[in-house]
Amino acid sequence: GKVDVGGIAGCDRGFSKFINCVNTGTITAGQHSGGILGRSQMGTVFDGCINKGVINCNNNNVGGICGTIASTDGGATIRNCENHNQITATGKNNIGGIVGTITNKATQNVTISSCINTNDINGSSNIGGIVGSSASTQSVTISSCLNLGTINGNNSSSCGVIGSGSTVAISNSFNAGKSSGNGIASN
Repeated sequence: GKVDVGGIAGCDRGFSKFINCVNTGTITAGQHSGGILGRSQMGTVFDGCINKGVINCNNNNVGGICGTIASTDGGATIRNCENHNQITATGKNNIGGIVGTITNKATQNVTISSCINTNDINGSSNIGGIVGSSASTQSVTISSCLNLGTINGNNSSSCGVIGSGSTVAISNSFNAGKSSGNGIASN
């Protein structure tokens, strides 16, 4: 499948801002796919963005807003964003309602705040209502986020807020959906 696919843009190579963007189209793609942006590489800001389109992918790193955050400079900020449609990457990993994965290339802080996922997230491993996985060595902060969707994964690293992660701080975030695993911040 295609790489770096997004409802608004495929890949951000530097300090882009996505403000009040809405995707209503269906996305059928491969690795690094998102409702708004496929892959963030440097200092991206998402504010008030909404994905309403179905996302069906045949590879890893898929998110309702952004598939992959690999920001080498400037980190990333995601606030007041929403995913309202189903995300399916059958047998694949790092799938999230807001962000699929934050890679170990993310050398700056990543902040996700006041975001909500309202639909089902389906994959294999590292499946989360807000973030699928984080391997960042820098601070990842998830605050005031809510998952209402069902999280369907094949192992224990699938849950309501984040499937798996390191250096992640979670505050005032909740899962009200069903979850097949017991990752970070499950039911």
